[in-house]
Amino acid sequence: FMHSLIQDAYRSVPWIYREAILSIGANRYEYYKMMISLIKPAIFGSLLLGIGRASSETVAVTLVIGNAFNISFCIFAPGYTIPSLIANQFSESNLYPYMQSTLYAGGFVLLIIGALLSALALLMMRKVRKLYG
Repeated sequence: FMHSLIQDAYRSVPWIYREAILSIGANRYEYYKMMISLIKPAIFGSLLLGIGRASSETVAVTLVIGNAFNISFCIFAPGYTIPSLIANQFSESNLYPYMQSTLYAGGFVLLIIGALLSALALLMMRKVRKLYG
C-alpha cells in the first residue's frame, strides 16, 4: 500500500525536473537524493496512511503486541491495544454495566484517530499533486 503511493508520487514528478537534475551533472546518489526531497510529503503521507491502516488491523496487532492486559512502561513488554480490547472483551461485555458503552467509545476513539491520520495523509498527498501535477 505504502509502496504504491510512493511509486505514484515518484512517477508524478515531471520529466523536466529529472532532466534538470541530470543536466547539471548530478551523479546517481545526488539524483535520488533530489528525487526523494521532491516526494518527501508523499512519503510522510503514505507513512501516516500505513500507520492508520496497520493500527486498525485487529488480529495482526493482537498477535504481535502480545495480548497481555497489563500496563508497562517498557516498549518491548507485551501490551493491549484498542482493537484487541474490543475483540477480546466484547463477548463478556453484557456482564458489566458500562463495558459495552466503553468498548463502543474505544471504537469511536479508534475511528477518530484513523480519520485524523487519513485526513492528514490526504492533505500531504494533495500537496504533492498540487506541486508536481
